[in-house]
Amino acid sequence: MMPAKNGIKRFMPVIIFSLLLLMIIFIIFFFFKEKIHAHEYENIIDARLKYLESAQQKFIKEDEFSQLKSKFIFLEKNFSDQISATSSLNKEIQTIVNQSKDTDTRFKALENLLPILKENQQRYEKQLDVLRSQITTISEMKKQEKPVIKVASPQIQTVFRQVHQSKASFAFIGTEYRGGEIFAAVLPKNALSLSQIELVGVGDGIHGWTLSKVSNDSAQFTAKGRILTLRAE
Repeated sequence: MMPAKNGIKRFMPVIIFSLLLLMIIFIIFFFFKEKIHAHEYENIIDARLKYLESAQQKFIKEDEFSQLKSKFIFLEKNFSDQISATSSLNKEIQTIVNQSKDTDTRFKALENLLPILKENQQRYEKQLDVLRSQITTISEMKKQEKPVIKVASPQIQTVFRQVHQSKASFAFIGTEYRGGEIFAAVLPKNALSLSQIELVGVGDGIHGWTLSKVSNDSAQFTAKGRILTLRAE
C-alpha cells in the first residue's frame, strides 16, 4: 500500500498542473469567444447606423421639396418651349422642302437653319446647368439652416378704471369744428359764465384729464389708468 500511495503523491503535481492548464485554456477560449461576439455586435450596430444615416439623407423637407418641385416645373416648361421651337423649325424645314424643287436651294436653306437649332440646344443646356446649380445651392442651404424659434412677446394690456360722470370737475357741453378738426367744448363746474368754455382737442388735457376721443354726444377722457366718459349736457 505504501508504494501505491507514494506513486499517487508523485503524480499529484502533474495532475494539478494539467487541471490548471485546462482551466487556462478554457478561460482563454471563453474570452476570445466573447470578444468575437462583441465585435460582431459592434459590426451590426455600425451597419444599422450607416443605414439610418443613408435613409435620413434621402428624406427631403416639405418646403425643400416644394422649391425643387417649382424648379422642375420651370425646367419642364423650358423643355416644352424647346419642343415647340423644334416643332416650328421642323415645319419651316418641311415648307422649304415642299416649296423648293432645286436641290441646292434645299440644302442651302437647311444649312441656314442648322445654326439656329444649335443655338437653341446650347441655350437649353445652359438653362439645365443653371437649374442644377440652383438645386445644389438650395440643398446645401437647407443642410446649414438652423430652425428659428420665435418667442411670442407678451402683450401688456392697460386696464382702465371707470370714473362716474358726477365726479368730474368739468362738464361736456358739445362739439365745435375748426379747420376740419373736432373739438370738445368743456365748461368747469364752478364757472360763472359761458365765456369760460374751453375747446379741447384729442390728445389735449384739462384738469389732469386727457381727451382720447370725442363725438357729438359724448367725450372720453383718460388719466393714470382711469377713464371718464361724459355725455353732452
